Amino acid sequence: MWSLTADQVRLSELEDQREAVMLLLKTLADVGLEWFRTADFEHGNLIAARAGSQFKPFDPARFRYLGSQPIADFPANQLLVVEPTSGERDSFVGLWVRWDFTIDPIVFRLFVGHWCEIENDKTFVAFRFEAPEDGPTHNFYHCQPCRNIGDRATLQDAARLSEKFPTVPVNAGNVVELTVASIIAVLGLEKARVFVNGLTSDARIGGNRLIKNAKARFWPSEQVG
Repeated sequence: MWSLTADQVRLSELEDQREAVMLLLKTLADVGLEWFRTADFEHGNLIAARAGSQFKPFDPARFRYLGSQPIADFPANQLLVVEPTSGERDSFVGLWVRWDFTIDPIVFRLFVGHWCEIENDKTFVAFRFEAPEDGPTHNFYHCQPCRNIGDRATLQDAARLSEKFPTVPVNAGNVVELTVASIIAVLGLEKARVFVNGLTSDARIGGNRLIKNAKARFWPSEQVG
């Protein structure tokens, strides 16, 4: 009887993970754009006021291309904009992602950047959610602070902090669960639960297996339907 090789099984699983990550990010982008278009900002162009002219909201049409690419990243000047839960006036969160599923171990970096104003000074800080790396130091799902977004040079107004410490372990078993962890970090536990529930109960999606598994990891007390 014909069966898949170990490499074929691995590649199929990675393709499923990429599809689930795209579903999560596309839905998050739709929610974020709706907030961005309707919110009452003190500054008319919030991104320009906080992050400068080099960034603009991510174009959701690009998901059609990114979802089929084993090596991809967001355009350098585009951010997936999300409403922050921190409470600062005229602040926003921007996500940026890069992956390479063709190598072992894979490369997966999801940046979560926060632009805001603290004590009348503009500031920026980001956290990089990453898949396990080679070597004994960071060979686990983790999150690190950083002063950039997208592996670029340090951004204007970046907070003065170490980009090498600490390395915080993340409760994830794959990049889908890592992505859900980043969404929890942005939305908070309850809003993230509602967000994920909306995906797992959407009949058009059919209950993505990996997203349902992520739901079971982070909200084990709920029945996985």
